[in-house]
Amino acid sequence: MRASVAGAAAILAGLGIAGCGEEVPHGGLARSPEAPLDRRVKPTDLLPADLDLVVRVDLGRLRAGLGATAVDALAARMPGEPLLRRALARADSVTVGLRADDLESGDRVVVVEGPLGEEAPPEGPRFTPAAPILEGVRGWDAEVDVTSRAAVARILRVGDRATIFVTPLFVDATSRVLREGSDAARGQPFAEGLVSLDWRPRPLRSSLAKRYPSIAGVLRGVSRLRATASVGDAGVEIDAQIEATDEAAATKVARFFELLRENAGERDSARLRDLRIEPAGSSVHVTWVVPAAVVLAAVAGGEVEEEAAEGSPEPPPAPLPVP
Repeated sequence: MRASVAGAAAILAGLGIAGCGEEVPHGGLARSPEAPLDRRVKPTDLLPADLDLVVRVDLGRLRAGLGATAVDALAARMPGEPLLRRALARADSVTVGLRADDLESGDRVVVVEGPLGEEAPPEGPRFTPAAPILEGVRGWDAEVDVTSRAAVARILRVGDRATIFVTPLFVDATSRVLREGSDAARGQPFAEGLVSLDWRPRPLRSSLAKRYPSIAGVLRGVSRLRATASVGDAGVEIDAQIEATDEAAATKVARFFELLRENAGERDSARLRDLRIEPAGSSVHVTWVVPAAVVLAAVAGGEVEEEAAEGSPEPPPAPLPVP
């Protein structure tokens, strides 16, 4: 049980999710001379493809395993926590679209899904009803400084199934998706496990590529990574499917993980012994059971001893492999 709690806590600790503003006005959209489009939409269809990393957390599993306090802990990590807490209290899942190479900017779209009820969002001075675009979708916009990129500039309600929080740079993108339909290259994590993700890597910025040339070289050959993380008795069970641009790139990806495992120090070698790498054509399947001690270290923000004597010297970290 300790591993399960630690596993869930570590997964939550790794999520840098920004959320929402303080209040939302009562009521629906103002009538427009132009009737809104009539098209069925899934809430996660509104995630633009520009958000290359999409992470989904199954709140039902989280709540069943650790109780409501775990959901509160997740909400507390998001700006605008009071509104998110109200949304998350009855939600089944939360899905967050991010820019993987610029996480600190705050650009994102947050989709909270579940039986949220028919009631309109609470009143507040910041938001005013937005012009209707799609039947069954209500919206409210706020005038915010675009330099405050983590602030919420738009809130959408999709029927009684979802509430969506949009930061300033993605207001236009969500309007486009509402009008034209979902982006084919949008992130679509599997609805499996406690946490799942869908990432379409982009080339590293030149400054990072110079610092980490081996990683930059591997990422250039990766077109998509989809992974799930589930909490088991031994730790966190990770299952990842990596799609490469071609078979040669897949071989390079597989070799990177092999070198990572082979070049690990004594302690890291024990941690990586369950890492399995299975190349198949232009894809690579990677599975790994992250040991409980590693999970606990991530939660604590420091090193956790693994059956080592107190005061034993800490080995230096293994260098990054160069395929």
